Amino acid sequence: MEPVKFRLERHRDERGLFVELAHLGRSIPGCSGAPLEYPVFEQWNCSMSHASVFRGLHFQAHPHAQTKLITLLSGGITDCCLDIRPGPTFGQLHKFVLEVFEGVFVPPGFAHGFYAFNASVVVYGCSPARVEAAERTIAPPFSVLTATQSLRDRGAPALEEFAAKYPEELPR
Repeated sequence: MEPVKFRLERHRDERGLFVELAHLGRSIPGCSGAPLEYPVFEQWNCSMSHASVFRGLHFQAHPHAQTKLITLLSGGITDCCLDIRPGPTFGQLHKFVLEVFEGVFVPPGFAHGFYAFNASVVVYGCSPARVEAAERTIAPPFSVLTATQSLRDRGAPALEEFAAKYPEELPR
């Protein structure tokens, strides 16, 4: 399975706006092909980023690969999913420009990150939950020289370097 972009339905009235972020047992809106139901996520996170920030690319080493459901609540981002599964799609990059109340379903086997092109708030579910000892970072396969990054993200190896040094940590 590949990452899939979705758009949440908005309900407006004289009071303002209502958006259902997730509904177990229902399909994720906008996913083509077979309906993709919302999984149960063990952990939910909220990330607030200033403009010109790049976060990622993050993943958890085998056997802790995560499914993620990314939803933009405010601002604007370019969401990035790098295929780290061994095989013919290894190294393929999926990029999605997200507007408010749009998101991306990220299946296991992808390193994930995003670039906030203005101040942004992102909420995301992860399953399984974070395992600190399994956290890994890969450098994005494009320049982020003008973006603010964490020290950990700035020092990340390229995918090919990581795969050669730690093949056992990639998804199976």
